[in-house]
Amino acid sequence: MVDERLPVPEDVVKKTAKLMLHLSQIAIEGRQREDTRDDLSDLLDCDITQTLNGNQTSVDNIMVYNRRLYPKDQIALAIVEEKAELGTGPDPSVEGSFLYEEHWCSSDRMKLREACFCPSFIISIAGPWKNISRAIMTTAPIVQRLTRYTWLGRGIAIYDARIWSVARMFYALRRALNALRDWYREMVVPANPLIRLFPLATSCTLSGGATLEFKYNKPLKGPDPSCAAFLVRVVSSSDPERYSIDRRMVVKFVETYGRDAHELLARSGFAPELIYYGDVWPTQAVSGPWKMVVMEYVEGLTLAKMCADGDVPPGPVYDAVRDALALLHEVGMVHGDVRFPNILVANGDSDMRSRTRILDFDWAGAQGEVRYPLGLFAGNGWADGVADCGLIEAAHDLHMLAAWK
Repeated sequence: MVDERLPVPEDVVKKTAKLMLHLSQIAIEGRQREDTRDDLSDLLDCDITQTLNGNQTSVDNIMVYNRRLYPKDQIALAIVEEKAELGTGPDPSVEGSFLYEEHWCSSDRMKLREACFCPSFIISIAGPWKNISRAIMTTAPIVQRLTRYTWLGRGIAIYDARIWSVARMFYALRRALNALRDWYREMVVPANPLIRLFPLATSCTLSGGATLEFKYNKPLKGPDPSCAAFLVRVVSSSDPERYSIDRRMVVKFVETYGRDAHELLARSGFAPELIYYGDVWPTQAVSGPWKMVVMEYVEGLTLAKMCADGDVPPGPVYDAVRDALALLHEVGMVHGDVRFPNILVANGDSDMRSRTRILDFDWAGAQGEVRYPLGLFAGNGWADGVADCGLIEAAHDLHMLAAWK
């Protein structure tokens, strides 16, 4: 989304209109691309060149920044992939994603790849249609589409407002490219190359005003790039008596979260302490629906590991989860996912019931409001009525618990 309040310079509007005029014309191979390259270079205030990757895969256009400090290299601020029309070949946004990977995975760029997460933009053009994506490299490429395909064709009437809207989008991109260029120029090579694999969010301010800063230790679900839960260590705390230096915590990033359900069970000892839930970047509206969760780290074993050989869960663990669900259901809330990986038994010598913790409140919330996610693939073992986007019911929790025996 582009901030509609962003003022757009007049020259950007005029250059956008020129680009839209060229893209409205029937494509002529070569000539069209040359016009597009010149127009984009002028509009985005960025040098554009054509290059070949190491495997001789041609990249239509690259917006280049030549870094002068170690590691010196030709950096792709943006990759531009253009097709004559939609449907005349592979989707340029998909092909642009592959070209991003080809560019950054080149052996010539290994030093730079070890120094950062290789952020670039991908500009995809197919005739009068345009799409903008951004990409980074962690354990694998991650590409996020920032816009839909936007029609840039010239109309006949009531057209100026759309030119201004498209110009605002390009102006936002130009500002982002300038910021990215500055970021690469000022980038300091980290002592630990693994830092590039972790999120940039490293602090939070708690409801009482205390601030925490932390460093990432490892992902909690392996190297899969979709992993959004991490073990961290506190390195700075304004309330060291409560949140001591070197204390380990869990940080995860979520689109939905049952904060009330988590806090209710945490107060009763059935869940880890919820330390923070809120915006990833509180002072900047840049993370969309994503929130950051910081919680107590509890050492122990999940039921998935305890019962890996097909064993029945211990009775005290069953009793603890039954009682925890009763607490939720009594106030009209549900959990939605009490499968074995989400049940943890903490290390210790006390009775097993008191050491049982329920994890993962991503689906939890008020019954009648929260829903199962899309792509659930519910099958054997799930209660009747469990389906993609279906409402989560207390009966589903109880069915899942009963399936333990």
